Amino acid sequence: MKIIFNFTLLCFCWQVSAEPVSLSQIASLCLKHNPQIRLAKINLAIAQREYEASEFDFDWNLTASYAQKNEHIPSSSIYEFTSYRMQTMGPSIGATHKFLPGTTFDASFQALEINTTSNTTLFKKRKQMGGQVTLEQPLLKGFGKSANTDKMQKAQLKIRRYQALLDDTIETELFETAKIFLDLYQALENLKMKESDLEYSQEILNLDEKRYSLGKKGKIDYLTSLAEFKKKQALIEDAKFEVYDQRLRLAQKTTSPDEDIHPQEGEPILQDILDQAWPGKKVKNMMDENLPALLALRIEAEESQVDVAKARNDRLPDISLKLGYTSSGLATHFDQAFNHVTNATFPGFEVSINFSYPLGNSKGNGGFNAASQQFHQANMSYQKKKKEIEDEAITIFNNYKQAKVSIKSLELQLASLKTVREYKTKLYHLDKISGLELHKAQNEYLELALQKNIAQMRLLESYFKELKLQGESLRSNFM
Repeated sequence: MKIIFNFTLLCFCWQVSAEPVSLSQIASLCLKHNPQIRLAKINLAIAQREYEASEFDFDWNLTASYAQKNEHIPSSSIYEFTSYRMQTMGPSIGATHKFLPGTTFDASFQALEINTTSNTTLFKKRKQMGGQVTLEQPLLKGFGKSANTDKMQKAQLKIRRYQALLDDTIETELFETAKIFLDLYQALENLKMKESDLEYSQEILNLDEKRYSLGKKGKIDYLTSLAEFKKKQALIEDAKFEVYDQRLRLAQKTTSPDEDIHPQEGEPILQDILDQAWPGKKVKNMMDENLPALLALRIEAEESQVDVAKARNDRLPDISLKLGYTSSGLATHFDQAFNHVTNATFPGFEVSINFSYPLGNSKGNGGFNAASQQFHQANMSYQKKKKEIEDEAITIFNNYKQAKVSIKSLELQLASLKTVREYKTKLYHLDKISGLELHKAQNEYLELALQKNIAQMRLLESYFKELKLQGESLRSNFM
């Protein structure tokens, strides 16, 4: 149905422009178009890309270069009283890699051609080659897989956390959409009841007007019926405003505002919920499950634990063992120089232990204390949320029971008021009671009918809240 609102005339015009939709169709539209769900999916995709980037520290790094160096060097020989020139040029390649335990591998190889004008060198032109391999292993700070993969660990946890946030967003948005759907359903039911009530008032007004024209009723009775009729016309306009508002809210959750949404008459899912038993579980059992909202906070605490472990490692002294090996060759031709390298004609070895530790270590200590506090904060947030959900589950169940009792009570009262209204209608047609008294009976009946509608919607809302607390139950029940 399409609604056109005219601020000058304060009136609505309806025309049928779309087929009625069910709650399951609304849920599908929400999953497809809801902006919060789409944003949560984007955040998850970003987290997945960030994990790929976190592996960068353990990628192989290859280098290649070509250099040429020209020097004009003063001679230090007693045989030369001038200077000489030297030209060095050639390529070099290398590779570095960091392994998960923290070991750093560094290898390089170069081939140089050296030309000189010096009279004291054996060769004016010579070829030089050399290769080296270095391994460096941290012994305290940075030692071990866990100390070097903190970025990857946090990236993995972030993916899990954003997946949980996506699940929670889906459940939250589905619940809010279902709640608005209920509000729209209630508004339409209220409008239908008020339109029926208006027809009833129209009959009374017509009869009072006829009696007044025949002189059987006083003007006061006629004006009273007319006032009641006008009042109920105004109530219908208010009800139309409410329907219009709920349509806009529902469109914001599911589609563009240009698309019209109205629920099916006698929505079967809603009636089934009203008839069936409570779906809830015991609170203790429910807390053992991975509710998305709780899971996200628990993973956030695990991320803080990774930060604590890293900060604890950063407080340690920086001690490392370094091993190096070199092999070089020098000849007039490159193949001869290469043979020198491969045959280890001129080998070299290096062993060193390096130590570094800042006095006071304020950065390490401060980082550890901050990370520890953040972990305690995250854990407290988790415990607080868990207690809130436990309390909410109890409140939801109590509201559900109250709504059930209220509906039964209202149904009994409505049956009684309906009988009274029918009896007074007969008396009114016999001209034994006034239209005002009949209006009073009708208003009491309408008020109770509206209260019953509100109680039913409150019961349905409690049902949806309970499903939301059970994780994926909204999707499994309505998709």
